[in-house]
Amino acid sequence: DNKERLKKTHKPLPFEVITDEISNNNSVLYGQLSNDTTVIKISDFSPNDETVFINTLNNAVAYACANSKKLILDLASNTGGSVGLT
Repeated sequence: DNKERLKKTHKPLPFEVITDEISNNNSVLYGQLSNDTTVIKISDFSPNDETVFINTLNNAVAYACANSKKLILDLASNTGGSVGLT
């Protein structure tokens, strides 16, 4: 079964964190996985400061566009929340 095979072989990939601009709750992290791949990890959508969250996410996407051909948006273990995206 493919699902069982994937569960057995799935291992988190290490990547170098470029920035953690929301130090009080670490909602957004981003960094290079390889020369052509950026990872953006969003751990939750309940930041203490929505403006900082959105700015950090925008910076992460801009970084990925400038430095990578591939993007991984990691929402694993994301606890949810509520960000007013207006």
